[in-house]
Amino acid sequence: MMKRLKVALLGLQGVGTELLRAAQADDQFELVAIAEADSETLRREAEGLSVPLFADHRSAIVESVQLGLDAVLITLPPYQAVEFDVLAAERGIGVFQTVPWARNVLEARRVVEVFARCGVPLVLARPWQSEPATAGLRDPASLVGRVFAAEVSVRASPGPLGWRGDSVRAGAGVLLNDAYEQLDLLVCLFGLPQTVFGQARQAISPGAPRKYDTEDAMALTLVFSGDRVGSLMAWRGAGAPEWSITLVGQDGVIHLCRERMAVHRPDLLVPQVHSIRTSYRMAPALAAFGAAHQAGLRKRESMAAEHLSTIAVLEAAYLSAKTGAPESPRPFLP
Repeated sequence: MMKRLKVALLGLQGVGTELLRAAQADDQFELVAIAEADSETLRREAEGLSVPLFADHRSAIVESVQLGLDAVLITLPPYQAVEFDVLAAERGIGVFQTVPWARNVLEARRVVEVFARCGVPLVLARPWQSEPATAGLRDPASLVGRVFAAEVSVRASPGPLGWRGDSVRAGAGVLLNDAYEQLDLLVCLFGLPQTVFGQARQAISPGAPRKYDTEDAMALTLVFSGDRVGSLMAWRGAGAPEWSITLVGQDGVIHLCRERMAVHRPDLLVPQVHSIRTSYRMAPALAAFGAAHQAGLRKRESMAAEHLSTIAVLEAAYLSAKTGAPESPRPFLP
């Protein structure tokens, strides 16, 4: 019988609850600790579970190590997560983490170097890589020919900003904290852009007092090698959060959203629709992490070092928003 991996989950807000349910539903995992600083969220989401509950994330890791902890699942914002990434790595514990995972290249490189030195993996969630319905994105040319353009739209819920309104803790605004996953997909498909041109705006009326200092909207133009171009628009707006990606190929178009991937081609009478039926969106990526851990694989998909390019693009975007000119992400990488 396969040994179940003992895991601790840090963070129940946002996607944390989804990751909790995914871990509970996967026989590869045994939850040995759940940590959440907000007592009401902890009570509401985890009360009644036969798992030790912690209000302190550090204690959850340190005490669980004594139980033979195999991995830590982290859904915290970067300003909190970095400390516990390092804590886990230095104790020889691998991490599965949701994005965004770092606020800038300097912070990201520091974390990557710690995990490399300690010889344990930091794997970042990329749901599309493990989701069966989006398997075709691994080779989009086989679906629609060479993809030469992309358009991305991301709407985030405005909600109470809290830490998201503070640029020191948040790192930045809607682009980093709500559109990371979609930007990362473009970088995965097209590579590092040659230039990034970004414009950031706040919803506050000109002249009105500012209660926060992160952007509410960001528009990007990304120029890639091979005559490829992408645009991304992210904003905080009314209504439920939603996103969409359109990939334009020589022979057709791919439309991707939270619920499905659809392929449109002239030779198809109706679009090929691949519905995403996974109960918990993070479940396939988490399952892949568990399988790789069980197999003892050192090299895995979506390890943090792969994401340095995406963080560099983000830095270039924010620099461009300040300079008013296109910027290259290349100088931000080693």
